[in-house]
Amino acid sequence: MDTPENRTVRTRTGPRPRPSFPQCCRRTVEKVWNGKEYDASPRLYAKDCVFYGGPGGETTGIDASEAYAKEVHATFPDFEAREELCFCDDEADLVCMYLHYSGTTKGRSSAPSPREEGTTTGVVINRVRDGKVVEAWAEADALGFLADVGATPESTATK
Repeated sequence: MDTPENRTVRTRTGPRPRPSFPQCCRRTVEKVWNGKEYDASPRLYAKDCVFYGGPGGETTGIDASEAYAKEVHATFPDFEAREELCFCDDEADLVCMYLHYSGTTKGRSSAPSPREEGTTTGVVINRVRDGKVVEAWAEADALGFLADVGATPESTATK
């Protein structure tokens, strides 16, 4: 059976891998990003967590991270992130997730149609300490996503 757990690749084959690392990161996707359970954030993110990248730029702290997630959900109410692959580096406390994103605009973007669906892929690298994300770096094909929802000059010319 092909599940996210079966697609986790570890860079170290030590005697005791730390399974909590990928599970912690999967819970952030499941609870905060897909489930909109913002009250789960303090259990998943360190108080002074730093998020780098993405359209939101750099944010520090749980409140700023939650505000960014809420803005994404306000623009894309059905936003979903699906894990495609997960790499772990136990020695550096890092989890790298390759994700597939999808969502339908609610008319808050510059898309010509208020209900356009878009998809893209991206990578999130999380540093985990004491079972919580302390740093996260994210990159996604934002231009491809905007083209999907008709928010680029080229995409509006072809519709």
